[in-house]
Amino acid sequence: ITSTATLNISGDPMITFANPNSNTVPFNDIEIIGTSGKTITGGTFQFGTASTPVNSTFLINSPVPLYNVTINNANASLKITSNDLTISNSLTMSGGNIDATAKKLILTNPDIGALVNSAGYVSGTFQRAIGNTGQTGYRFPVGTGASSTLLLLDFNNVTTAGTFTVSSSS
Repeated sequence: ITSTATLNISGDPMITFANPNSNTVPFNDIEIIGTSGKTITGGTFQFGTASTPVNSTFLINSPVPLYNVTINNANASLKITSNDLTISNSLTMSGGNIDATAKKLILTNPDIGALVNSAGYVSGTFQRAIGNTGQTGYRFPVGTGASSTLLLLDFNNVTTAGTFTVSSSS
């Protein structure tokens, strides 16, 4: 999407990526340039299907927050390329990983359920919004492969909403 293009995604469309772009950067699978005239307030970007080849990496560059992101299977992974990747509603990880070593993955929804992680991890920096409702069990699936772990944090008696950032190193 060029800097002069208009982009508006709302409602509940499913935008599915089964195969990554076979070219190299700057040919990202999602390439959004600029924020003017661009809003994404709904929809799900799903990476990976039953036909996705093993070791498929989808490249993402978006200064515009994506609403929902789903990594559908272990064959699909994401790599954040030029801008920090912000997800404004929910992130579902069902096997694939997210490479945030060059940039940051940011989840701005403070609800506990904004991250569903049955498998997969984030390598690099992962920042989550924390609510002020005394919720417990914030998940941070961070790591670098075999050393990956699920960090589960409880925040009790929180009176001010904020963010918490976890980084992994290789």
